[in-house]
Amino acid sequence: MSNTYLWNFTQLGVYNQFAGQEQVVYMIHWTLTGTSDTDPTISSQVYGSTNVTYAPGEPFTPYDNISYDQVVQWVETALGDRVDELRAALDQQIQDVINPPTANLLPPWQASPA
Repeated sequence: MSNTYLWNFTQLGVYNQFAGQEQVVYMIHWTLTGTSDTDPTISSQVYGSTNVTYAPGEPFTPYDNISYDQVVQWVETALGDRVDELRAALDQQIQDVINPPTANLLPPWQASPA
């Protein structure tokens, strides 16, 4: 299975002033969506927030110049191995839609005749 994954960032928490910089990102609110590789109408989502830390002296990107790819890198670095766990959970949820592990059936005496 090679489902596709897409990060969406709904909000960035910033310190207005921090370590001599302005609008320093410290919190990223995100949604990760997995979409089935076999049926693009099937997808699943997980959401959360991740703290990031700017250390004085590190390279700094002004808020207006932050790119999507940079935020993806920040989140994936902060989450570490948890990214693989999130993707695996999305894969399982997608697989459960394709091949449901459970069902709700009427009792056999109430089932309508075929």
